[in-house]
Formats: sequence, C-alpha cells, structure tokens
Amino acid sequence: MASTIYDTHADQLVVHTCWCGIRHAIPSSLSRQATHNGRAVHCPLGHEWVKKETEAERLKKKLQRERADHDQSWAAWRDEKQSLKNQIRSQKAAKTRIKNRVAAGVCPCCNRTFQNLHRHMQSQHPDFASTDN
Repeated sequence: MASTIYDTHADQLVVHTCWCGIRHAIPSSLSRQATHNGRAVHCPLGHEWVKKETEAERLKKKLQRERADHDQSWAAWRDEKQSLKNQIRSQKAAKTRIKNRVAAGVCPCCNRTFQNLHRHMQSQHPDFASTDN
C-alpha cells in the first residue's frame, strides 16, 4: 500500500512497498506515472516493479464487468417478460376454448353435450362465444 509523506525541500513523496518488502518513497509525479501509465520504478535494492494494472485498465475492466452484469440482468428481465406474455396468451386461449365448448352445449366438467344448453346459448346469448372477455 502507498502512503504519503511530505518533504519541505522537495515534491510530495509517496511511500510504496516493493515486491521484496522494501519500503521506499518516490515523488508523487513518478508515482502517478507508475500508477496511470504503467511506468517501471526501481526499489533501493534494484528490483523493478510496475503496477501490473494501471488505473485506466482497472476502470476499463470494471466498466466491462458492469456492462456484462447489466446485459445479463436485461436478458433475464426480457426472458421473464416473454414468459409472462406466453402465460397470458395460453390462459386466454384456454378461456376461449372453454367458452366455445359451453356455447356449443358441452359441459366443461364432464364433457357431456346438452342440447337444451346449446339451444339456450344460441337463442338467449348469441354473442357469448364471439365476445372476448
């Protein structure tokens, strides 16, 4: 982790820890270049360390992850919406089938045909099967 120290004679210094464990301070401008541009920095023992992932790359990956999450949730919402539309369509079709059978004089429970129900539906309720309720 990097911490910041202040020097009265120089630029602001940022303390970094090398992969070997040595802590060392570098000017803030060099730290910004290492962080944002991936510039290599050397510790006092001569080890080179580079931020493997610059700030821009990290933000780009974060944006890509968030876009993927958004696309996935959008697809799930779209699939659920289509499923509900299909369910409504099938319920409407089932209702229409039952109405047509009743209008034709067929009992929806026992599937028996009753001629007097058929005559009643034709004479008293001629538009029953054609209505879309």
